Amino acid sequence: MAYLNQGRMSPILGSSFLCVFLVQCLFTRCSFGAEVFSISPPYGSLCGETKMLISGTGFSQNKLSEGNQVQLVSLATSYDCPVSKDGTMESMIMCYTVPGMKEGVYHVRVKVDGVPIPDENMCQPEGPYSDKCLFEVRKQNTPLIQSVSPTSFSPGPESVIALGGMIFTDRYGTNVAASSNGKEETVNQVYAGPLTCELRKTNDELYELQLDSPSSNMGQIKCRYQGTYIGNSNASFIIGDGPYGRSCRQQDTLLVSINKQIYQFQTFPEITGVTPSSGSTDGGTDLTIAGNYFTGTMENTEVYIGGKSSLM
Repeated sequence: MAYLNQGRMSPILGSSFLCVFLVQCLFTRCSFGAEVFSISPPYGSLCGETKMLISGTGFSQNKLSEGNQVQLVSLATSYDCPVSKDGTMESMIMCYTVPGMKEGVYHVRVKVDGVPIPDENMCQPEGPYSDKCLFEVRKQNTPLIQSVSPTSFSPGPESVIALGGMIFTDRYGTNVAASSNGKEETVNQVYAGPLTCELRKTNDELYELQLDSPSSNMGQIKCRYQGTYIGNSNASFIIGDGPYGRSCRQQDTLLVSINKQIYQFQTFPEITGVTPSSGSTDGGTDLTIAGNYFTGTMENTEVYIGGKSSLM
């Protein structure tokens, strides 16, 4: 019979509890020992992609199932911070913030194999609502595209696009030890349309990555458009390893297409010739249009001659 003696658990009850506990641990990693020490950086971008590092101990290294889960929680809402399993170890969780987070202060919540880390194991001795466990999404840490040039072009091998605005750094890779304004963060990647935009020329020099002055966060990025995509596109860039993240778009850089699609620039095919050069006023002349970057399909392709639609 189980009994309690002077506040201690009986051997029988204790054995039963231990047995159940061990059985549970066979199916899920017991996280009672997991602990969060601190998070960094303390600030990030409104448009996400801020790399957050959560230091601690006892984190899951299970890359196949639940593993570690991170949420950023405010008084009004919460957001997942998707975990990079390849960048996570027993003493460190790496996750990337999502775009669209509301400006404000969030505290971090962590689950290890589905089990929440309790408050008493969060950022002690100060606790889960101390500065060590808080993350603030704010405008002043958000890279911003304020100009795009050109806004329409043909995607040739020499098509270079310029992005101006709040870029924070003129450092890319290891081209310099530090940015000219003293920051150590780098431009990790630039995107133009569905692909990355190449910052380096064939001779390994940069097209342009420059701040307006040594004391400025404003500047310009130039990169070569890659691929042959035709249509409406947007641009962005990511400042990595620090309190920044992905760039947002200033509203006056946004254009609206005829089908209500919002975009920042447009790529179009290039016509190099039309044969024959003349034909009957009654129509019926077969034309061959030569050029580059056509889609290769009839879908969504129309031809106009003298402002009038032609049959294909």
